[in-house]
Amino acid sequence: MPSDYSPYAQLPYRPGLPAAPRFVPHYMPLPNGDGMDLFRKLWRHKSMIVAITVAGGVLAGAATLMMTPRYSAESQVLIGVDLPNVTDIPSLLRDMTANQEVVQSQGYVLMSRGLAAQVANRLALDQDPEFNPALRDPPAWREYIYEAKAWLRDLYAGITQQEESAEPEGPPLSEEERKKRLDQIVVSQLLAKLDVYPMQRSHVLSINAQSENPETAARIANTVAKAYIEQQLIRRAKVTENASTWLDQRIAELREKVETAERETEEYRRENGLFETRNDRVTAQQLAELNTQLIMAETERASAESRLAQTQAAGGRVESLPAVVNSPLIQALLQRKVETERQVAELGSTFGPQHPRIRDIKAQLSDIKGRIAHEMSKITQSLQHEVNASQARVATLRGNLQKLEGQLGQDNDKSIHLRELERRAEANRRLLVTFLDRAKEAEAQPNSEEENAVVISEAVTPFGPSYPPSTMLTMLGVVAGALVGMVIALFRENLDRTFRTARQVEEATNLPVLGVLPAENRSISGMTSSLDRPNSLFGQAMGNLLERLVFSPEAQGRKVLMLTSATPQEGKSQIAVALVHLVARRGLRVIILDCDWRRPTINRYFSRPATPGLGDLLAGTATPDDVVYRDPESGVHAIFAGDISLLSSNAERFARLKLLQTTLARHYDLVVIDTPPVLAGPDALALARSAEEVAFVARWGQVSRDVSIEAIRNLAFNGAKFSGVILAGVDPKRYRRYGMGDVVYPYPAINVPRAA
Repeated sequence: MPSDYSPYAQLPYRPGLPAAPRFVPHYMPLPNGDGMDLFRKLWRHKSMIVAITVAGGVLAGAATLMMTPRYSAESQVLIGVDLPNVTDIPSLLRDMTANQEVVQSQGYVLMSRGLAAQVANRLALDQDPEFNPALRDPPAWREYIYEAKAWLRDLYAGITQQEESAEPEGPPLSEEERKKRLDQIVVSQLLAKLDVYPMQRSHVLSINAQSENPETAARIANTVAKAYIEQQLIRRAKVTENASTWLDQRIAELREKVETAERETEEYRRENGLFETRNDRVTAQQLAELNTQLIMAETERASAESRLAQTQAAGGRVESLPAVVNSPLIQALLQRKVETERQVAELGSTFGPQHPRIRDIKAQLSDIKGRIAHEMSKITQSLQHEVNASQARVATLRGNLQKLEGQLGQDNDKSIHLRELERRAEANRRLLVTFLDRAKEAEAQPNSEEENAVVISEAVTPFGPSYPPSTMLTMLGVVAGALVGMVIALFRENLDRTFRTARQVEEATNLPVLGVLPAENRSISGMTSSLDRPNSLFGQAMGNLLERLVFSPEAQGRKVLMLTSATPQEGKSQIAVALVHLVARRGLRVIILDCDWRRPTINRYFSRPATPGLGDLLAGTATPDDVVYRDPESGVHAIFAGDISLLSSNAERFARLKLLQTTLARHYDLVVIDTPPVLAGPDALALARSAEEVAFVARWGQVSRDVSIEAIRNLAFNGAKFSGVILAGVDPKRYRRYGMGDVVYPYPAINVPRAA
């Protein structure tokens, strides 16, 4: 690190402020703090924060005690209970399907004004002052408000010189309207103290009622649950009754329509001859039977014609014909023929052709053949008659079929309207049957008074109030008090524009801090007692200040030292007196001049009068021997303020004072000048031009930074030669809270004997 390093080289230059003097480098705090600044700000105001926190808790506790306690009671209702279906018959009223939407909808039903009105009527809440405001005593503040309004109205009427006009009143309310309005108020009060909500995605509704009376809260919760269930039962019964009544009316209407439609159908069938059997009309049935007979007749005719043709085509070979084969007579004749021919053959071998027996057998054979031919002729004629009969029957059946077909076409044209009548009658008949079945099912279904919602938990009388939550409100009061205290503390910190740390002084003034002096007794006895104890805080701080201000290398050769401040009561006179005492103890010749002629202070520390003094010396009315006072204990020389009014010219006064300073500098090792405050008048500015060194005193936590900066700027413009700033009147305990350490650290010191 270079020897000419100065931490003030990093500080921004402020126009009008003196440049930082060159001095020995020392530690500079971090520009942004060490991360504990916020905590230190709060810790510096811990007493106020604790007080506000306690006050917040006390106020919150007092507020809870002043609040009217309320008691909460809860009942629980299960929505969508499964009902037993013994008959397996669908109900007229669809049961509620329990889901989130239905449960939430039923919650709104529980919070409806109609249900609340029933509960209020059952519990006679209009007789309870908690729900009926008319039964309560009006609060006093409301009367004050009415009186204030009346006073303001009278005042306005008096200012505007107008007669107070009575406000038009409406027509008086009837007893019924007044009762209705009162019921609405009671219901609104009840709903305000009632809360219904589903419990954690379940089908259970929680009914929470609040009241100033614990028993009333339990009765309200239970009554709401019971009234809701009764309302559901009444609604189900009413819906069932309405459905049954509608079914009866509809059945009667349908029965009448069915009778009318059937009557019209039968009359139309009778008028048009559209008779029917069990399954079809007569004409259609006859046509079907005739068509069947025609087919059979044609089949028989074809069979007869086939047999006739076969017989005619056979010629003499008729033995194999079916008619011949199937004829027992022809078969018997054929057997006799075969037997006779066998006999002819046997006899022919024995007898001749003319033998009587042969002629007789041949005659028999000829007779048999004749009979066979005759039978065959009869079969052929029979087949011919059969064919003729079949042809005649087919012709007859075909003629009858054509007649029936024509009649059926006419019947079909007439049946179009008949079918329309039948369809209308059938539709009414089916609808009537459906409604009759539904009516019978309704009569046979279980009782509709079964509950679809049940109370699973009845409300009991609470033992303690649920409102106000004393513990929570007290804790909130404590937390709110702590937050308010912290905000006020930070607000005060931000509004605090005074000097609290040496770093603030150096950053604001661009001057080094010569010393940080703790607060000390203003009296000379208290101050000297501290100086007699070198290890005391004030004694050590003053020793450090003496070394930097008088014995440092930069202070060598400077004999005229001026101490000043921006405003009064910053401790510059006390520091000046303490400084000359320490210098005298070091064996040096020192003198102090009190140049604060308006408010002389130095003489008080020596218990001497202010006159004769400096003013008398400068005016020439006193000699140096008359005004120089030598303290017998410390050996300090002092010239008090004196009477400055004897010398009216300021220019002459400061010229003679400068000459006096030069003279004293030749005879003393150090001349200390105590001046008036800079902002109190021009004296300090004029004295600064003649001083070799100026030490500016700033009171800790008293004077605004802007005021001190303004005073330093004025001194700089007048050519003051600054040595630095002295931060005086520091509270050591509070100073540590700013993270700057102790003012000084106690350490055993060697007692230095006083100079003789």
